[in-house]
Amino acid sequence: MLTCSNCGEENMLGRVFCAGCGTKLDLSAINEGEIEDMRKEGRWLSCWPFYLLGLLALILVVTGIAFWPIDGSVGDKPLRSGAGMVKSQLSAVRRIGKGQVLQPIFFEGQLNGYLVSYPVKKLHLQSFSVDIEGNVMKVRVAKSYGTYGPASFRKTIVLVMEVDYIADGNKLVAQNGVVGHLPMPGPLAQIAQKLMSVTLKNAEEWKSVKNIKEISIEDGRVKLRATR
Repeated sequence: MLTCSNCGEENMLGRVFCAGCGTKLDLSAINEGEIEDMRKEGRWLSCWPFYLLGLLALILVVTGIAFWPIDGSVGDKPLRSGAGMVKSQLSAVRRIGKGQVLQPIFFEGQLNGYLVSYPVKKLHLQSFSVDIEGNVMKVRVAKSYGTYGPASFRKTIVLVMEVDYIADGNKLVAQNGVVGHLPMPGPLAQIAQKLMSVTLKNAEEWKSVKNIKEISIEDGRVKLRATR
């Protein structure tokens, strides 16, 4: 800072005349440290376009990795024969009577059969599948965001969201997540969880959740306990 000898106003480095009274400032009062600070600030300001380009490049790289295609679903092959059973069981949970208790069990292949037969079509998803190992259920959803580009090179933009869940009472808690090829461990899993929740917000299965009092995940199956 430069102090005006006429009015005592403190002026930013780089000024020639006082901002308070207009008197020419005594630039000889600037020490070497202040001169070096001015040089550093000048170098930063002259390089800001490169910093901006670097930031834009980073955003493009992260977006590209997130939308880089992932092939295939997870878990056992969908059992179409089990789709109707899962649907009827979830419907029973949704319409459960007061004092009634239901404990449906869904196996991995049955769940995948149901997801392919119903939510995928109704929600216009590319895919929806689960993989159960031990007490962890991996859920993968692929959502298309349209096809773009010239006729000779049209590209469908698909975002894949994947979350690892464990059961905690009547809730599923996200442990790890992936968006495209971007890993999201620990607390970052909430980002993948949020994206998945937005994608699945119109699923009618949410109507059954309020009656579910306990969820358990075991080898290859999910067990529910529902009551009112």
